[in-house]
Amino acid sequence: MHISDRESPWLISSNNLEALLADDNGVAIANTPTHTQMIEANTTMVEAKTNGSNAGTRKRVAVIGLTGAITKYGNWYTPGMVDYADYMHELDQDASVAGTVLMVDSPGGSATGMFHMVEEMAKMNKPIVIVVDGQAASAAMGISAAADKIMLLNEKSQVGSIGTIISFVSMKGYYEKQGAKVIEVYASRSIDKNKDLRDAEKGDMTALQALTDKYNDIFIADVARNRGLDAEKSPVFTGKMYWGQEAISVGLADGIGGIPEAIQEVLRLSEASEGTNTQNTNTEIINQKPDSMKFKAMWTALIALFAFSAAKPEETEVTDEHLAKIDETITSLTASLKVAEEKVTALTSQVATLTTENTELKAKSQPIITTKGADAPIDTNTDSDWNNEFSGKIGTLAKKYL
Repeated sequence: MHISDRESPWLISSNNLEALLADDNGVAIANTPTHTQMIEANTTMVEAKTNGSNAGTRKRVAVIGLTGAITKYGNWYTPGMVDYADYMHELDQDASVAGTVLMVDSPGGSATGMFHMVEEMAKMNKPIVIVVDGQAASAAMGISAAADKIMLLNEKSQVGSIGTIISFVSMKGYYEKQGAKVIEVYASRSIDKNKDLRDAEKGDMTALQALTDKYNDIFIADVARNRGLDAEKSPVFTGKMYWGQEAISVGLADGIGGIPEAIQEVLRLSEASEGTNTQNTNTEIINQKPDSMKFKAMWTALIALFAFSAAKPEETEVTDEHLAKIDETITSLTASLKVAEEKVTALTSQVATLTTENTELKAKSQPIITTKGADAPIDTNTDSDWNNEFSGKIGTLAKKYL
């Protein structure tokens, strides 16, 4: 980890920060790929065709994974925000690229890393859409807020934790208990060097509190500006995390959707900025990564389900007619599901009633044994008889409703 990352405030939970610092042993491994190669390995390029004046032109959308703790500089096993920004700037200058989708799953990280990424994203001209696959917490939320749109993969996705902490460990007491004495000699004029930390060791947190508040004010101002929120009145700036629809309702996300929806949003935003007409299509997938294969399998299933004419997904463009047919079918299935649910509710009620009646009748039918003699009549109905009768009633009831 770069030394400047260690010295800066962090926008991350304490547990994740400690795990990150503990994992950083600074060991360089031979033949380690470059940071750019690491990002490229986690990138899928999706192609689409354009209509209008640029009919037939192929536009690409970069789908990039942004996972793990946020740092400004990379290390031997993961790239930093400087590396991501450089890579995205190259894409931003590529005429064949319509924009970028960032798949984010991060607990947060370095404040300086977030600030750098937010500033660089503001300089980019192509649309950027976030898909939160898990969480975009703290520094990752700040980066996500700088994008054009934020989409949550599902209701379990979380965003927020907009807050700042400074954490440090003083080892002086530990060393002294081990018999070692820490001696620090400062230059005569270095009266303010490390003063904030030295004061904190003595219990005075005033300076560190002011520093943390300063970073937090910048953090909140960035998110408020980028998301159109009131920095003073919005309830989201206390460090709370928000799930699914609640995140949308408080303004930290724009909707639910995955890679296909995010790609379409990038294309739509690109059309709006360039004045071109990009077809709503997901065609050829370059670099067959797992995510792109999942999408291809999903589209193949849709082709079969709705009887679209083309045999291969790459030969089928998503047209308005396709979407209308899908919507019509979903509406019909939803109505049928509602009717079925009503029937199941009614059937469940009837089953409960019959179960109660069955229990009562079985109780009344138990053999009555008296002392009048061996010839006294005994009711010979058995559990099997009652169960058969009960099953018959249930079967009749099921046919009625189903």
